[in-house]
Amino acid sequence: SKFISLNGGGINIWSEAEGRILYSQLDPEQYIRDADFSPLGNKAVTLSADSMISVLDLTSGGLIYRVPSHSESVSSAFFSPDEKLFASVEGSRALVRDAVTGVFINQLEPGPDSVKLEEIFFSHDGKKIAATGGNFIKIWEVPSGKIVRQIRGTTGKFNKVVFNPSGDEILINEGWDSKARVVNIVTGQTLFYLTGHVRDINTLQYSANGKFIVSASG
Repeated sequence: SKFISLNGGGINIWSEAEGRILYSQLDPEQYIRDADFSPLGNKAVTLSADSMISVLDLTSGGLIYRVPSHSESVSSAFFSPDEKLFASVEGSRALVRDAVTGVFINQLEPGPDSVKLEEIFFSHDGKKIAATGGNFIKIWEVPSGKIVRQIRGTTGKFNKVVFNPSGDEILINEGWDSKARVVNIVTGQTLFYLTGHVRDINTLQYSANGKFIVSASG
């Protein structure tokens, strides 16, 4: 396993088993704000304060490519589960790129309200993206860039967003609430609520077959 350490203008990626640095980037003039691993753990993406996105190869320890954001500061970036795509949040838009080459594929438009987005989540098959912003969740089809559903919160900011394995339902928790709900993406209807916790929910997850949900609080 690997872990990332950030320190101002530097990033180190470590092998936990060997206790050695696999990749190091030190540049005092380029402040690294965030970094994340790909699902398979062989790549990492970093976001710098100058709005550059870097994708690193953790096998060779080299830089694969760097791409600039289109206009606004990048707040987050995530790989699709199969690592073929990655999406970045840039202001009120989500941009999708080829994860191998960095080539721009599609821009997911914000719609009429232009809410500033915060985090993005891929469905298991990589065909949908959900993004949180304020008390909204927006869901797009990746190939077309079309918004297929917008969900308004009732108690505050969304904290947990999880697609079911088939990608037709989404499990959400908002406002550090002690309950969660399952929403049908096609109809927008809340199918049911998950209740029983007395404290804020901090973990939500579907089983691999989509038949069970685990939730935890504390």
